[in-house]
Amino acid sequence: MDPRARAVYRVDVRSFFDTDADGLGDINGIAAKIDYIKELGADTLMLSPVFSGEGFMIDPEIGMADDLDALIDKAASRMIGTVLEMRADMPLNDASDIDRASAAMRYWLDRGAMGIAVNTDALTASGDKRALHRAMCALNRNVFSLYPDCFTVGIGKNVPFEDAVQLTRTENRELLMQLYIPAHMAEAFSPASGSLGALFGGGDAKRFKHDADYYQVQGELKGGWFLNGISLTQGQFSSQQELTRRLRSKAACLYVMTGRGTPLIRQGDEIGLYAENTPMQWNNSRAAGFTLGTPRLKGENSLSHINVEDDMTHMDSVCSFYKRAIALRRSHSALIGGEYAPVDSENPRVMAYTRSDGAESLLVVINITDRAAKVALAGCEKGECLLFTNSPKPIAESMKLQPYEGFVYRLR
Repeated sequence: MDPRARAVYRVDVRSFFDTDADGLGDINGIAAKIDYIKELGADTLMLSPVFSGEGFMIDPEIGMADDLDALIDKAASRMIGTVLEMRADMPLNDASDIDRASAAMRYWLDRGAMGIAVNTDALTASGDKRALHRAMCALNRNVFSLYPDCFTVGIGKNVPFEDAVQLTRTENRELLMQLYIPAHMAEAFSPASGSLGALFGGGDAKRFKHDADYYQVQGELKGGWFLNGISLTQGQFSSQQELTRRLRSKAACLYVMTGRGTPLIRQGDEIGLYAENTPMQWNNSRAAGFTLGTPRLKGENSLSHINVEDDMTHMDSVCSFYKRAIALRRSHSALIGGEYAPVDSENPRVMAYTRSDGAESLLVVINITDRAAKVALAGCEKGECLLFTNSPKPIAESMKLQPYEGFVYRLR
């Protein structure tokens, strides 16, 4: 499968699901919920770091090597590949460091892992950009190139745009893709979740739109490929704000699934949940169905109204929208490898762009603010509505969008 066509679901192992009632999520908890991930439509499972030491041993608090083997096999039986994120403190400073890291990566790839996520921040922080590219070239030579279908991604918040592009250009033989975060957004970035902070709870939508368009277009021109993990779902919502939470979450999903790049779904995005260090909310029972014990994570405790079980009862649930959006992306080649072209580029509230390849042209329109907004769509007046966040609406030269309302049209 073309790695660009994949949909990545990232799990924070310690906060996903606890099977031994010790209050901490574990590897067996992911295996127990693998059918949930499959039903969502994701075909790539990325695990937060599970290793202790130099990458061979599993942290005993969350499982054993046999547990990880069983998870990899169970996921593969559902046509889901497993990507292992190496520890952030794994050094890559010299040849001996790279040899040790290479041995650990080969060890897990030989045991069935589909790919490796590498923390690119440590080398970037040193200020020596050449060291970053030398290390990734060495890992490609020692490891990645030996496994033809190996899925490789850089994770970090400090990699400059030009380096992110260089890391992912095919001819450079470094990585397949990089999670890229624009510099002015990096301070809100959470390394634990791979998400952005509160951009749209009063954030600067205009600047976000400008930067998103710029990096999408320039990334394409320069041959880079990114893991698209930007989220609009941040902020806490009471039960009285349920509609706003669902709409904002759908707007986030729509952008991630239709922008240029491989989509990243963070655990909880699919139900509109965002709270750092909070266990996954499975139902509204004690401990949200995360554990039969006492949760050891001290996260947000007022989110019982946001959970998988309740979300499934809504006809317009966030989770159902994710399923439709993932399926739409998979069925339209233009959303995977098509050209990205901004529409109404000076509009401060609406993201609008086309994705086009030789087979078709799709138009995406998303109001990324909490206010009604208009968008000008000259030259895009005829099309079929394929996906919508609220209700279907015919395309028009000028459209009024409700807060966080979005559409995908196939143009004629």
